[in-house]
Amino acid sequence: MGAVKKVLFVLILAVLFFPQFQGMFTPISSDGLKGAFIPAQRPRFSFKSWNSGLYQDSLGKNLNDSLPFRPDLVRLNNQLDYSLFNIPHGKNVVVGKHGNLFLEEYIDGYLGKGFQSKRFMADKIRMLQKVQEILWKQKKIFLLVVIPPDKATFACSDMVDEQT
Repeated sequence: MGAVKKVLFVLILAVLFFPQFQGMFTPISSDGLKGAFIPAQRPRFSFKSWNSGLYQDSLGKNLNDSLPFRPDLVRLNNQLDYSLFNIPHGKNVVVGKHGNLFLEEYIDGYLGKGFQSKRFMADKIRMLQKVQEILWKQKKIFLLVVIPPDKATFACSDMVDEQT
C-alpha cells in the first residue's frame, strides 16, 4: 500500500509541475491561437499602477495568456462545446442544417440583405466595362470578370428552406 501512495504522490507532483517545465523548456511544441487574439503584454511596474490595481490586473491577463498548453486547451474546450452541445465559439457564427458553420454575413448576403442598390451595381459594372475597353484597346488584354459562388450559395439554400 505504501508503494501505491508513493507512486500516486510522484504522479500528482509530475502533473502539477509539468506546466512549469513546459513553460521553461517547451519539450512539446504547440501552435498558438490564430485569429483576432492579441496576447496581453507584460506590464511595467510602477508604484502608481501598483496602488491603482492596474498592475495586478495587467499581470494576471499576461500570465493567463502565456500559460503553457493554453492554446491547446482553448481549442479542446471549443471543440467539446461544439461536439457535445452544438455551441460554436466564434463571432456571428451560425450552425447550419448538416453541421456546416456559417458567418451571418454569408446568410445575409444570400438573402440579399446587404444589397446596395441597382444604381450602385450599374456604376460598378460601367467602371469594369471601361477598364475592360482600355485594356483591350491599349494592351490587347481581354478582361474576363468571373464572380464565383460563395459557400452560402451551396449550403444556405437548405438552411433557408428550413427556416421558411
